[in-house]
Amino acid sequence: MELELHDNGFPYCETVLETVLTREETLETIVPDACPDIDTVLSTEAHVCLRQREADVGAALFGGTVRCSILYQPEGRQALEALETELDFRCSAEQERITPDSGIFAVSRVTFAETRTINPRKVLVRVGLAIEVQVSQMRNCTLACGVENPDAWDIQQLLTQREGCFALEYAQRAFSFSDDLTLPGSKPPIDEVLRLRCDPFSGDAKVVGGKLIFKGGVSVHLLYRTQEGEAEEAEFELPVSQVLDVPAAPEQAAFQLELLLTDWSLSQPSMDGRTLALDLELLAQAIVSETRQLTLLTDVYSTAYATQPKMERVCLSQLVRQEVLHQSERELVESVGEVRRICDTSLLIAESSAAREEGQLVLSAQCIVGVTYQEATGRYEAVSRKLTVTVRVPAKEGAECRFTALPERVDAVETGGGLELQAAVAFHLMLLERQPETVVTALTVEESSAGAAEGQPSIVLRQVGAGETLWQIAKTYSATRQEIMDANGMEEETPQAGQLLLIPRKR
Repeated sequence: MELELHDNGFPYCETVLETVLTREETLETIVPDACPDIDTVLSTEAHVCLRQREADVGAALFGGTVRCSILYQPEGRQALEALETELDFRCSAEQERITPDSGIFAVSRVTFAETRTINPRKVLVRVGLAIEVQVSQMRNCTLACGVENPDAWDIQQLLTQREGCFALEYAQRAFSFSDDLTLPGSKPPIDEVLRLRCDPFSGDAKVVGGKLIFKGGVSVHLLYRTQEGEAEEAEFELPVSQVLDVPAAPEQAAFQLELLLTDWSLSQPSMDGRTLALDLELLAQAIVSETRQLTLLTDVYSTAYATQPKMERVCLSQLVRQEVLHQSERELVESVGEVRRICDTSLLIAESSAAREEGQLVLSAQCIVGVTYQEATGRYEAVSRKLTVTVRVPAKEGAECRFTALPERVDAVETGGGLELQAAVAFHLMLLERQPETVVTALTVEESSAGAAEGQPSIVLRQVGAGETLWQIAKTYSATRQEIMDANGMEEETPQAGQLLLIPRKR
C-alpha cells in the first residue's frame, strides 16, 4: 500500500533554459545624397533594441533592430560626418519545456560592429550580437516533508531542516521616459548631432509591500559638430525610478534586476543650439528570489511493517553572495600622429566567461575599446584595442555562478606618443552553492508483514560504531530512538563510539 506524503507545497520559478544566443547581421547601405563621399571609415557603434521577447510552444522568440552609427572622414573635408543605419534581426531558442506562459529574462549586447567601404557612396555594415537568455516555468515544490497519518502504520520519520534559494517570480515593465539635454555654458552650441549613446543602469532597489522599487538612470554621451566644424562631446546623467509588481516577494527577497534600452529618439537642436529633447523606451525586468527554510523527509521506516521507500537525490541552491564588482584594465597604444584632441570613445563586451582556478572563479570580460581622435594636422583617426577585464571570486567546487558583465566606463588620455586606454566593467554577480540531499519521494508499506518480529529477542545489546547515529541503530532493529534513549537513560540523541546500548524490540 502506498502512503500519502505531505510536501512543502509552494510555487517557484524553475529555470528550463539558460543559454546565450549569438547572431551576425550584415547590410549594404548607400550614403544619402545630402552627405559627402567617404574617404575613411573611423568607427562604428551599435546598440541592440530588443523589441520582441516572446515565449511560444517549445521556443523563446526574439527580435528587434540594431541601430548603427558610422563615423567617417569625408573626402576633401576636415569635419567629421556620420551615417545612421538599422539592421533587423530574428532568432529563437528551442526547448520542449517552454510554454506560452513561461517567463523570459534576457540581456542583449553588441559583440562587434564594423563597416567596410565598398566605394565612396556605399558601405557594408557587419554587426554581431549576443542575447543572454534565462527562461523559467512556474512549478510547485513537491519535496516531501512528512507522511500522512504516520501513527497508523508505526512510521518513524527522519526530518531534516535545510535552506534553499528559490526564484519566486519574474516581473517586467516597459515604460517611456523623456527629458531635455541642455549643454552647460562651457560647451559651444550644436550644429549637428553625430552620435548619441545611452547606457541605462540600475541602482538602489528594495521590496516593499509586494512592490519592487528601484532607482537608476541613463548615462548619455553626445558627440556633435559645432558651428565652427569641430567635434565636441557632452555627458549627461538622467535619473530614472520605477516600480514593478512582485506580489509573491517578501521584503527580504533577493533579485536580479536589469534595465534595458529598447528605443530612443532625439529632436533637432533648439534655435540657440543648446537644447535637445530625448525620448527613451526602456524595459525593467527582474527575477525575485527568496531563501526558504525547508523540512525534508530524508529517511523513513516502520517499527511494525516492512517498508519500501523510494529515494531521490536532489540539490538545493543556497545564495552565498550577491553584489556588483567593479574592475578596470589599462593599456597604452601608439597613435598615428600627434594627438590634438580626443573626440569619441566606445566600449563593448565581446564575450564573457567564467573559469575555475585554485579555489576561485575567474570572471572575464573580453572588451573592445575604440577611440576617435584628431591629429595636429586636423585629420581624424581611430584606434581599437581588445582588453580583458577580470575579477576573482572565492567559490567552492560546484558553485553555480550567474553574472552579467556590463560596460561601465571608458577613458582615453593623451600620453607621450600615444593614448592610454582604460576600460571599466561592472560584473553583476549572483553566486550559489548547491547542497545535495537524499529525500523520500514515495513510500510503500507491506501490510502482510505485520508481526514479522515475533520470535526474535526482546532486547539486544549493541555497541555503537564510529560515526553511527541513533537513527541508523533504531532503524536496523525496528525500534524508535526514544525507546533506545529511555532504555539507556540517555538525555541526548548522540551516542558515543564504543558505547554499549540496550535495544528494546517489539514482539
